[in-house]
Amino acid sequence: MHRQIQQLLAANNLLPFAAWQISRLTGDGSDRIFYRLTSDEAAPLIIVFPGKTNHKGLHEARAAFLLGRHFRAKGIAVPDILGFAEQSGAIIFADLGDVHLQTLVREQPDQLLSCYEKTIDSLIAFQLRGRDDFPLAACWDTACYDRQLMLERESGYFGREFCRGLLGIDTTEVEEEFQKLADWAAAQPTDFVLHRDFQSRNIMMNKDHPVIIDYQGARPGPLAYDLASLLLDPYVELGFSQQQYLREYYLTKISKLIKIKHDEFLGGFYYLALQRNLQILGAFAFLSQKKGKIFFSRYINPALSSLDKLLQEPAGRDFPRLRELVESAGNKLRAHSKITSHSKAQSEHLEKRSAIMQSST
Repeated sequence: MHRQIQQLLAANNLLPFAAWQISRLTGDGSDRIFYRLTSDEAAPLIIVFPGKTNHKGLHEARAAFLLGRHFRAKGIAVPDILGFAEQSGAIIFADLGDVHLQTLVREQPDQLLSCYEKTIDSLIAFQLRGRDDFPLAACWDTACYDRQLMLERESGYFGREFCRGLLGIDTTEVEEEFQKLADWAAAQPTDFVLHRDFQSRNIMMNKDHPVIIDYQGARPGPLAYDLASLLLDPYVELGFSQQQYLREYYLTKISKLIKIKHDEFLGGFYYLALQRNLQILGAFAFLSQKKGKIFFSRYINPALSSLDKLLQEPAGRDFPRLRELVESAGNKLRAHSKITSHSKAQSEHLEKRSAIMQSST
């Protein structure tokens, strides 16, 4: 890999390999390979290689390059791209540091609303300015956000990985409601740019200004999905009043730019929020259980709580089977948590007891 980095630096007229200190970084849920390059002679860089286990990695990398170039040209805050190797899929980005939106609002909670307002401003630019001359050919995953994707990779993902895979809960009785939900969610206009993972760990705060990362899955889609992703984000767990305020802030700002019927938007927001919540539970179960990324397991309970709250809203009456399933899942998770805590306590007790016995011999 170092040889490829050396060649990439030379091809883009950057400082020679020997001038850089190179360290490998860990990604969140991605299989991509990240390196940070620092030097006393130049601004730091991030180099990203496609994951070795992802057979579509080159397509994803090409999308990141083409979409990043597009968004930069439209004045949207994404990282500057300093180089791209078509053959290997390696991309050189400007390094934005380590401060996510999640990190900043936890360390400076008094800045939360201000940071989120700026982030929503950036989202609106992404959704509206980003659609001008949008390079559809760069969409490597699916051509758009549609009903099939919802059923296969959101509600289907939830059923396969979270319900059956993690908890052993059968989803046969709720499949009809997944179909109904997808019908209603798919009725929303999709002539905007969708990020599809617009959450606090995909927003870097660079000098208190939000910069959007991990945009390579962008495609045409509905407005409300990314807003729902941001407001329901279990990494931060915004309160109900904060979510309401920011949703109204979004509507006020975007209404100055396009015509939008608030009631229709809010109705669509509800169904898309459900879709997003199902997707993240599927993802957290898959990443923690099958990819061994235990980091994500701590966010399963907050995500399930968010789904439960959504289903307790009046519109949730249309999904009685899903309500029952979520209640059952909550009970199973609580029981599992008690067993895990008890086992951990027993293990710690035995370790202490063993240490005492050893010290007395």
